[in-house]
Amino acid sequence: MIKILIFEDEFFMKEKYMKVSDCAWLVCEKIGSKENGQDIDGYIMNYPLKEINSLIYLLKSGEKEAIANHIDEFFNKLARSKDCTGEYIKSICVNMILICCNLLNEHNDVINDVMKGEINIYMILSKLDNLQDVIEWMTSFLLRVKSIIYEKQKPLRRKYIDDVLEFINNNYMKNISLSSVAEYVHVHPVHLGRILRRELGENFSAIVLRVRMEAAKKLMLDTRKKNCEVATSVGISDAQYFSQVFKKYTGMTTTEYKDSIGSIF
Repeated sequence: MIKILIFEDEFFMKEKYMKVSDCAWLVCEKIGSKENGQDIDGYIMNYPLKEINSLIYLLKSGEKEAIANHIDEFFNKLARSKDCTGEYIKSICVNMILICCNLLNEHNDVINDVMKGEINIYMILSKLDNLQDVIEWMTSFLLRVKSIIYEKQKPLRRKYIDDVLEFINNNYMKNISLSSVAEYVHVHPVHLGRILRRELGENFSAIVLRVRMEAAKKLMLDTRKKNCEVATSVGISDAQYFSQVFKKYTGMTTTEYKDSIGSIF
């Protein structure tokens, strides 16, 4: 039988885990309790909490490839640790599944949506005879969880993008950074950068540069404006650098661009 240790009191377990998980479905049983916790100090000290927290972060915001790599590295490292057993590895799997129950519950989903008709989690894990089978099954399971979370986060990602673009359009003339925008939309800069690259196909710097160059093109409709004036107006303090990036963006020097405008009229 796979054993699972819950480091919380009875009230928390009832109020949280019982909301997101059917213990009969998980085939869990209470294996005992400790009043002072001294007998489980070793278990707690060796519990891979850091790695599991990293996995939670990846499920919420990471790439699928990163999740697969993390699982492979995590379980192989676990298997090399002292006194590691197959039962212990499978108990970690059950803990991960409980975490996924909680994550899915945040998005009003249930774990059954991920299981594809596989009902008894203990029976599934008991049939996995070696480490590679465990890794493959957990990777497949976690990627299905990731896909559901990703789909449910679409409206939120769209809102982040809309807020970011609005911020850039209103502040491109200032010295702005990914960190300042991330603070504005209340998202970690690394996570926000991933969202922008995945959804828009550009990183933050490229988006800001594009907005600035399009604004510069409009300002140059007044051909009397000097490069330094235009550069300052779009948030670039160095006129020479502005000229370089403008040519790279448009394929023309600022003079050539102004001449092309003049030839229209």
